[in-house]
Amino acid sequence: MHQIGGSCIIAPSGEIVAQAITEDDEVVTAVCDLDHCRSYTENIFNFVAHRRPEHYGLITAPIPATRESRHPAEAGDATLAGKR
Repeated sequence: MHQIGGSCIIAPSGEIVAQAITEDDEVVTAVCDLDHCRSYTENIFNFVAHRRPEHYGLITAPIPATRESRHPAEAGDATLAGKR
C-alpha cells in the first residue's frame, strides 16, 4: 500500500505556510503570528458571531432505526436475510 500524507499548515487566509515535501516521515513546523490569526477570527471569520445552532437540527438529529433501515442479518430477521 502506497500512501502520501501531504501534511501542511494553513494560515487563516488559506495560504499554505509550511508543507511536507517528501513521502518519508517529517515534522512540519511554522512560526505563527497569533495576533494576525486573531484579526482573521474577529473580522473575517467570526464563527461565534455567525453560528446558528437553530439551523443544525436537520443534520444533527438522530435517525430512528427502523426494521427497513437495518441490514436483515443484523436485524435478526431470518425471513429477510436472503433479500436485499
